[in-house]
Amino acid sequence: MVIAILVAAMILMAAKVRYDVVGLGVMAALVILGVITPAQAFSGFSSSAVIVIAAAFVMGNALIQSGALSRFEDVLSKLESPFAAMVVIILITTLVSAFVSDVATVAIMMPLSVRISKRFGVSPSKFLMPLAFAAILAGRLTIIGSSVNLVILQFVYQQTGRYLSFFSITPLGIVVVSAGLAFLAISWFFLPSKALPGAVEAEGYLTELRVTSDFPYLHRSLMEVEKSLPGRILGTYKGGRLKRGFMALWESVDVDDVLIVRATPEEISSLMRTSGIELVPKGGQVEAGVMQEAVVMPSSPLAGHTAESLDFKSVYGITILGIARSGLPICERLSKVVVKPGDILLIQGQINRPLSEVGLMPTAGGNISLMGRRDVAMVLVGFLTAIALAAFTSVPIGVDFVVGLLIMIASGAVPIRTAYGSVEWPVIVMIGSFFSLAQAMQASGASTLISSVLFMGPLRQPIIALLALYLISMLLANGVNYVAAAMVMAPIAINLSAALGASPVPFLIDVMMATTTVFLTPISHGANLMVLEPGAYDFKDFFRIGLPLALLLMVVTVLVLPLFFPLG
Repeated sequence: MVIAILVAAMILMAAKVRYDVVGLGVMAALVILGVITPAQAFSGFSSSAVIVIAAAFVMGNALIQSGALSRFEDVLSKLESPFAAMVVIILITTLVSAFVSDVATVAIMMPLSVRISKRFGVSPSKFLMPLAFAAILAGRLTIIGSSVNLVILQFVYQQTGRYLSFFSITPLGIVVVSAGLAFLAISWFFLPSKALPGAVEAEGYLTELRVTSDFPYLHRSLMEVEKSLPGRILGTYKGGRLKRGFMALWESVDVDDVLIVRATPEEISSLMRTSGIELVPKGGQVEAGVMQEAVVMPSSPLAGHTAESLDFKSVYGITILGIARSGLPICERLSKVVVKPGDILLIQGQINRPLSEVGLMPTAGGNISLMGRRDVAMVLVGFLTAIALAAFTSVPIGVDFVVGLLIMIASGAVPIRTAYGSVEWPVIVMIGSFFSLAQAMQASGASTLISSVLFMGPLRQPIIALLALYLISMLLANGVNYVAAAMVMAPIAINLSAALGASPVPFLIDVMMATTTVFLTPISHGANLMVLEPGAYDFKDFFRIGLPLALLLMVVTVLVLPLFFPLG
């Protein structure tokens, strides 16, 4: 019965049914069928893993909002070769992503990487896949580097009665990540050059201008007007019709025409001061204020909607002045553009919700800090306190991060509404509910049965077993959600270690490392998906670079794992 529920859950997740919905359905089915009690079903939500993951979301978002991570462009601007820039980018990404969400790290580093590729005249595809892979790799460096790590942490505690320390996986992680980063550096010579260097323009935003009666260039051609205004005119919206391309250059510019323009933030600021034209973003009149650049995250409620379909101004307090998109340039009414994850919005206004609640992330190098110096200091104090407690005391890690979070909230650096808005609740629901499946697999004997079937004969040799466990876990993680894969494979790893008379810890660490080896497809991880269009990649590109990287990590992990976590 439990195996049937497990198979059904895997099929649903492979079909891209929402993981949190699948988790809740699994939990309900197990309770209704009497496999586990209601108390057991909900116990996952009180686990340290869930608490730390929720706290890590808030603290990581606070670090990003502080602007502390937005100072890397100065370092990169001093480099003289694109290869060196790529290496520095993946090193910075690795350092940041060891403590901050990998998807958020990619979101803030991607526009910066594109600007650097443009400066060197190199395709963004040379930078973006290594960026995403480095962010995922970094999860192996600290216990909060990935949600998977915290899930495995809970299983280790259940088996040994003690939690792994904050840096317990760091020595192993350094070896494995170093091998991975060396491969990514070499991959520079094999990555495709598909996207044109100017295809992703973090500094060129699509915006709209309405012509008024006092415009000094009335009745002149679009070509003449373009020479007199900053930015590039892509087309004109006249009489209910959008005219663009070569023939539009001879169109006469009249009152109430809407000019479709691509411009930098500085050029847009200049246009706002030009007589005879006004910005016409959907959502109300443009007000004075500082413009901000922010990336649309995959979880953003703005994704999939147009400015016309959502009243951004009244609901979010945001006026969208422009939008920049990776890949093919946009040439249509700003109000008609469907916002996608990875888009960069140029926004302005008195934002009445935290940026994180709207699913927006300030870009690196944008010189945007949404906090005062005192708040930035308190965010750093809270974060470092949590790490220090986790690394140097025996206090449970869940309490450590709650203490760090309370410092941020009590000091006023992180408003309580911002804290709740920073948590990715679907992830919390999925993890909390899938713990019920792990419990059911252990209690019913399903994990023992699966382990005995999968690992027979020569696969019962410890090193061979680790290799096979890694391979199966990795393939499952690339086919379904990687966190769910870890929760399914962890009970199997525990039973396998018991059958071999070995410690469960190295086998659980093996699953941890394997289920974060999600490089085979662009849809296996949010970080991969974010760079898919900007780099003009296809599935074949990910498989061609991701497969050898995955195999390298598998071999290195299995060989060095027993040195740090003995099998006996």
